[in-house]
Amino acid sequence: MPQIKSEVSFLQVGDDETGQRVDNWLMSRLKDLPRSRIYRIIRSGEVRVNKGRVKPSTRLVQGDIVRLPPVMQSERDDSAPPAGFIAQLEATELYRDDDVLVINKPAGMAVHSGSGVRHGLIDAARVLWGEDWQLVHRLDRETSGCLLLLRKRELQHAFQQAHAEGEIEKHYQAIVHGIWPAYLSRVESDLAQGQDSSGERRIHGTTDESSKSKRAISHFALQQSLCGASLLNVRIETGRTHQIRVQAAEAGHPLIGDDKYGRRERDKALKLPVKPRLCLHAQALKLELPGRFVDVSAPMPAAMQAVLEALAI
Repeated sequence: MPQIKSEVSFLQVGDDETGQRVDNWLMSRLKDLPRSRIYRIIRSGEVRVNKGRVKPSTRLVQGDIVRLPPVMQSERDDSAPPAGFIAQLEATELYRDDDVLVINKPAGMAVHSGSGVRHGLIDAARVLWGEDWQLVHRLDRETSGCLLLLRKRELQHAFQQAHAEGEIEKHYQAIVHGIWPAYLSRVESDLAQGQDSSGERRIHGTTDESSKSKRAISHFALQQSLCGASLLNVRIETGRTHQIRVQAAEAGHPLIGDDKYGRRERDKALKLPVKPRLCLHAQALKLELPGRFVDVSAPMPAAMQAVLEALAI
């Protein structure tokens, strides 16, 4: 079958689309294009906003002109997520009304496809609950817990405004190495993006005023002292990439099971019965949206609970 190539197109962002991320905006228009391909055309510069390069996280405003590159019909992927994948997600629903959905994301499930992941959580969510659901925040692939999806544009805008004004409560549970010191109740640092020796993205603290750093603020509270470890409750004021993981590691108390910012020898020294996953769980989410108040919590996953029980004093 011959391949059919679309033409370059230019679309204008409408008023009801103001505040949307570029990646989500593209996904709503190129629903049959693999998400991995969408991220590639953004990062390669094939997608332009007002003739300039953008990042997947760039927010659009009314009147922006978005350049869409030609795509090959053969690149389109109509395959649905496997039935088992969909069933696994269906069992995680914590709260749902007509326009708000909160799920307990399983550890190990990526929110988007790409980087070797054929199907993301959002793909299965749209099969289960409808095509117009959008993710408004993210969790790392290995992080479990409360994840919010919204449908209506006005609710998405309300969430973005509440997030910018610090009106959303996000609480995490984390198991870290060592006994967390009481004086580290509030950690404020500037985080910047770099790369490790293998070329993978790595976030680190910085004091370099010339860097493109972002301020990160977290509140850490000791919830339970363990054998060589601590269970923490962490409330974050900001939602930076790998925020809790980096701040805990740079304080000398990396999360158990953190292959990026922790140390395997410290995990091994705990002599746990199995190799632990990342011990980070988005335990609670509380926010007010037009017409509703959302207050949801998610139980700790069994794998993390097993680590907790194995280290209990």
